[in-house]
Amino acid sequence: MIGPYTLKLAQYTDRSGNFETLLSALVNGYIIEKSPEEKLREIYDRAIRWGNVADSSYDRGVYSGIKVALDILDVTIEGIND
Repeated sequence: MIGPYTLKLAQYTDRSGNFETLLSALVNGYIIEKSPEEKLREIYDRAIRWGNVADSSYDRGVYSGIKVALDILDVTIEGIND
């Protein structure tokens, strides 16, 4: 017999309908993957931080390169080029 809670939990299965994936995540824990924008912002923030501390030309190049690439692609990411 399928109850209302089973139907609700079934909505949270993966695309293949694998209910065991949900149960495994609930029991073992899970990590939410960062979006590409979040990953880029993390690299940018690290380069800014280290560039200011160590006066590193590499780090200045990293954050300058990220800004130039986003401008060329006409992409806006909050915290970088907003």
